Amino acid sequence: MPTVIRRTFFKVFTMMVLCFVILCSQNVMAQKSVSIVVSQDNWGEARTVDIQKVLESAANELWVYFPNKRLETIKVVYDADTPRTRCAKGSNGEYIVQLTAQNRRWAQFSYQFAHEFFHVLSNYDKTGCNSGIGTENQWFEESLAEVSSMFVLRQMAATWKENPPYSNWKSYASSLEKYGEDLRNDTNRQLPPNTKFIKWFKENHSSLRNDPYLRAKNKLIANRLLPFFERSPESWEAIGYFNLGTPDSSNSFQAYLNNWHKKVPVKYESFVENIAKEFGMRITN
Repeated sequence: MPTVIRRTFFKVFTMMVLCFVILCSQNVMAQKSVSIVVSQDNWGEARTVDIQKVLESAANELWVYFPNKRLETIKVVYDADTPRTRCAKGSNGEYIVQLTAQNRRWAQFSYQFAHEFFHVLSNYDKTGCNSGIGTENQWFEESLAEVSSMFVLRQMAATWKENPPYSNWKSYASSLEKYGEDLRNDTNRQLPPNTKFIKWFKENHSSLRNDPYLRAKNKLIANRLLPFFERSPESWEAIGYFNLGTPDSSNSFQAYLNNWHKKVPVKYESFVENIAKEFGMRITN
């Protein structure tokens, strides 16, 4: 092959490879983004475009740890009643998340959305939703959803100091940081004096099984579990293996943890084992 033709061929081939790499990278980035749509609702002074920026920022603090997970669109609506992820999905399969936050209370928006985003990531829709399957251990997921809120707020505060959704929003970082610290230091989230967590848990486990939405107890547990996720944030991916398979007929917390341990990749087994130890339990798989 003549030298000129060989050089031309090499240039064309190089350009084709480069274009392919760029297209693949764009496709991967598109797949990794979370699609959030904010409805035109009673958000007070807040613009929907700004709310979307805040919620995307909150979602990204967790989503980065789920490289292999894919989600349908999340539609966010206002509801004065309570923040929650609705059991029924939209007509196009989208998740419906309702929030009560209004105006430009970005910390509150982030706090509420991070809780609900946890439920989406943890496969709430595979449990029969409101059918009562495995609800005896729902308290654990509610507690981890609270961990999610605290974790996201603290991470967003650091992110917004350098890279907020808008350059003039850097000043909001301190508000996010204070909101997160106030939650962490709230006296209602602390153990009673001279009380060990395992002892407290044994005394409160029964009430949690009967009512998973005992928020004061959920928040205290969340305070205990937050350091596990801040020490190894990549372990958030492990919650993507919740609610898979058939629940154990006993619905015991021990069986729940065993099932979670069975489902996670090997790299997260020790993380689940350490969580179990915090509650005075040992994985028995």
